Amino acid sequence: MTDNEVKESRVVLRAVQEHLNYTHLTMGAVSEKVGLVDVLYHPDSTMPDLNYITPRKNTAWIPTQDIENGLLRLDELKRRRRIYYVEGLYLPVFAKSLRELGLRVEREISIMTYTIDPDETLPRIPLLDDKRFELVNNPQESAVWWYVWRNAHYNVVTHGIEPVYIGKSLRDIALGNQADIILYMEQLPIGVARITFHAETAHISALAVMHQFRDSDTLKFIQHKAIAIAAQKNKRIVFTSGEIEADRRICREAGFVDSGSIVCYAENGDTHREEAHGDSVGQSAFLY
Repeated sequence: MTDNEVKESRVVLRAVQEHLNYTHLTMGAVSEKVGLVDVLYHPDSTMPDLNYITPRKNTAWIPTQDIENGLLRLDELKRRRRIYYVEGLYLPVFAKSLRELGLRVEREISIMTYTIDPDETLPRIPLLDDKRFELVNNPQESAVWWYVWRNAHYNVVTHGIEPVYIGKSLRDIALGNQADIILYMEQLPIGVARITFHAETAHISALAVMHQFRDSDTLKFIQHKAIAIAAQKNKRIVFTSGEIEADRRICREAGFVDSGSIVCYAENGDTHREEAHGDSVGQSAFLY
């Protein structure tokens, strides 16, 4: 990569990091500054995605003592020791310092990004006689969206670290922070997606498709619709993630590029701070 490409890549990754931190705060997490790290925690939930430390914005290096102090704050809060950071923004030796503190890789999430160029034509969304998109705007449509998302006959395609909330969907839609879309085949809902917005970024944070329609064409069809919605909102970067190579390949076919990953390091073993997946905040359904 050229120096300009490296610089642009870092700009994109920082925007992704800021988007995720922002959305976690809107879900009720609290942020405390401890040296050069931020400690994010939720007063009522121990869910991993709402309780962690992360490097402060625009930091290139974090002293080990600041990391230790942030982890100690999680101890005080009775949360498991955990740190999220965007790989690519920090040198490999940063990971070494985390291992020396007794942390191990718990999760790594590939980040795929699509940069919207206002001077270029967006991906074409084909007009299909039997399929149509509907934007969620009322409780009835929201109920359809959640039926699809939580139904065993639908396959979750996109995984990430932005929890999927039941409690405040329509409010976020009304405020312009989110768009929920439903893909119908005639009267049958065959897929749904959620796009969240912050500053110049849009995140395809949830995507589910009925098993028999889960093919690359349908997935790209939904992704291209999400890009079009982001462009209408004047967003510059659309990002999503894929935990398996097959999904990442479909993202690449849709125009996304591999931009790095978000890495989670956590302490090993079962402790009194270990999360229960049944933990609930506002009737939450989380991506796992």
